[in-house]
Amino acid sequence: MSYKTVVFAVICAVAIQPHVLAQTAGTGSVEFEVASVRPNDSGPGSSSSRSRNGRYETTNEPLFQLLSWAFQVREYQIIGPDWLKSDRYDIRAKAPDGAAEDQIPLMLQSLLADKFKMKFHRETRELPILALLIARSGPKLNPATESDTVLPNRTVAPGTAPSASGTAGAGGAPSGNVTGSRLSTMHSVGTLTSFAGNLSRQVDRPVIDMTGLTGKYDMRLAFKPANAPPEDPGPTIFTALTEQLGLRLEARKGPVEVIVIDSIERVREP
Repeated sequence: MSYKTVVFAVICAVAIQPHVLAQTAGTGSVEFEVASVRPNDSGPGSSSSRSRNGRYETTNEPLFQLLSWAFQVREYQIIGPDWLKSDRYDIRAKAPDGAAEDQIPLMLQSLLADKFKMKFHRETRELPILALLIARSGPKLNPATESDTVLPNRTVAPGTAPSASGTAGAGGAPSGNVTGSRLSTMHSVGTLTSFAGNLSRQVDRPVIDMTGLTGKYDMRLAFKPANAPPEDPGPTIFTALTEQLGLRLEARKGPVEVIVIDSIERVREP
């Protein structure tokens, strides 16, 4: 079965790695040495995937998630037919000796393009986004110092060990979780553009920095996970942004770079 015009939304602020697109579109794409793709009809339930020592293996993974990882985008950036979420697959693949780990997504792209007969192109569309703005109360941002190391954006899941025990950050937000806490903690040292990219992974929608602030900041945010019960204490990420960092999110529409899949077919049993 084929599907025409499946759209993969890729916001500029949460950039698709340029080499990913170039390799896929070019003639010299990297490929797994050996690979198999088989449908898994066990239905929803446990699924797993791992990439280690040149081997990539998935069990019962929805095609939706496989495409998300192959293109290095979030699931909210994918718009497509229902069967992308319902069709699940097992993959067993081996990379060529000496291949770098960051080449695995490229190889997965090549594999999916081959097995699912997938073709795509890129364009820009107006899509729903969230604008990161300064709150009316004004920003509450701690400038990064020369001694601060620019950190990759990271979020500590509830109940895990803190990254810095008991230390308060901007607006009094802790820099890590106390074990057993129901709050998630985000810590970022860098620009607000980079911070907006991390927010995109938390709110399930593209976030674009529109604050106009160009400095580098040490930002810590503690918030209640989106899937937490309503009665759980703690602020939502929207409230935490305003109270702890003096920022806010506003729903808008904006230009989003998308990948349009022109055709894709289901994989059947060999």
